[in-house]
Amino acid sequence: MPNKTQAQSNTFAHANFSGPRHEQPDINVRVVAAVLIVVALSVIVVHVSLRWWLTDMNRASASKATAETTRVLSRSSSPAQPSAAFPILQVSPEADWQTYLEQEQQKLNGYGWINSTAGLVRIPIQDAMEMIASGTAPKWRSTNQSLSPVALQQRRAQQQGR
Repeated sequence: MPNKTQAQSNTFAHANFSGPRHEQPDINVRVVAAVLIVVALSVIVVHVSLRWWLTDMNRASASKATAETTRVLSRSSSPAQPSAAFPILQVSPEADWQTYLEQEQQKLNGYGWINSTAGLVRIPIQDAMEMIASGTAPKWRSTNQSLSPVALQQRRAQQQGR
């Protein structure tokens, strides 16, 4: 069994060690700080560059649009033709909507051809509902179940030629 003085001398033998007395960190704080600074500066440079680039592009497109608008408006008093570079927006959407509704009501309540070569006509919706309700609507039968469009046209041409 070692005596007390030997145990003390072993303990103090480490006290003469000249190296660091703490555990070494796994990361180097200076390197991490330098990387963060470089990343922050890069982000700032990218944002400033994008801001400059987009502002320049907006200025160029605005001047181009102004020139196109001036060109379109300087034409004669005829309605402006839409162009690929500058789309013309609706002047009055409400009036366009009313015109569309009137056209659809005319189709719904009037007569007209759907396909004159096939003999299909459009009749007013009220007449069509009455025909369906009374059972006097024509029965549809398919005459072109397995024919291609070309064969169907040829057959119709032969039937008309007889």
